Parts: sequence; structure tokens; C-alpha cells
Amino acid sequence: MEINDLVPVREALVAWSSLGREHMVLNLRSGDCTPLEWFPAEVWKLCDGSRTVEEIVHVLEGVSSLGQGEVRQKILDILGTFRQNELIAFAPSAVARPQGGDGQERQDSPWRKS
Repeated sequence: MEINDLVPVREALVAWSSLGREHMVLNLRSGDCTPLEWFPAEVWKLCDGSRTVEEIVHVLEGVSSLGQGEVRQKILDILGTFRQNELIAFAPSAVARPQGGDGQERQDSPWRKS
């Protein structure tokens, strides 16, 4: 199976927050908090278990000023970093995952469970 056919899925022990233009991902297992710039944050938002890598590339090609090949490589690099930092895993097909233990996001908290 090729990387383009895999589905990036956020790890269960990861929380994330977007406040205005600030984006943070927190690995609850390691305690590492990773700030994300705009483009990696857009990739992160699409790693919800419903899109393949190819579909993520297609979505972000439309909002980037980079060429097609550059967008693909940048996304692959970002996904590789997310995987290395244990923020995502790859599934062979679309996987529906709830946002939290009860399937609900807390409205009073800026942090979202993956």
C-alpha cells in the first residue's frame, strides 16, 4: 500500500488548540507541546481519520501558492514529523474516531482531544 492511500489518524493521547492564529498540539503521553504554523495546522486539521494522504494533498493544493509537487512533499514532511512525534498513526482505510472519550468536545476549554 502506498503512502497516498493511507489515512492519517490523530493519536488518542493528543490534545490540540487553535486560538486565533496560534495553533498548539500537546502530546499527553510525553508532555511535549508543539506550536504549529499555518500550513502544518491546516494539515493537522485534516488528519481526522476521514481522508487519505492523497485527499489531504488535493485539499491543500487549492489553498497554497506552492506548486503541486512542492505541496505534496511539504505535506509528506509534515506528516512524517507528526508521526515521529507520536501525534498521528496511519490507517489503511478511513477510520471514524470520536473527538474525546465521550465523543464530545468541551466547549469551555480551548483544548480538543483527538
